[in-house]
Amino acid sequence: MLNYIWLGMIAVSVVVAMVTGSLETVGTAVLARAQGAVMDVMLPLGGIMTLWMGIMRLVEVSGLIHVIARVLSPLMRLVFP
Repeated sequence: MLNYIWLGMIAVSVVVAMVTGSLETVGTAVLARAQGAVMDVMLPLGGIMTLWMGIMRLVEVSGLIHVIARVLSPLMRLVFP
């Protein structure tokens, strides 16, 4: 249902832009926001995720994950009965 609402809002925006003659401005704004989303959100999140996945892989290979699981097990049993 929400997809139809988004589709309707985008369609109305494009139609209004065509009627007012500012369709080029809409296209430029869409591309600028898409580039901003990739550069400001996706790349930093990808880097952080890669870092922590590497750290977790090292912890897993070293066997430290089993020690951490054993230490946190009593607490987890209280939190998640």
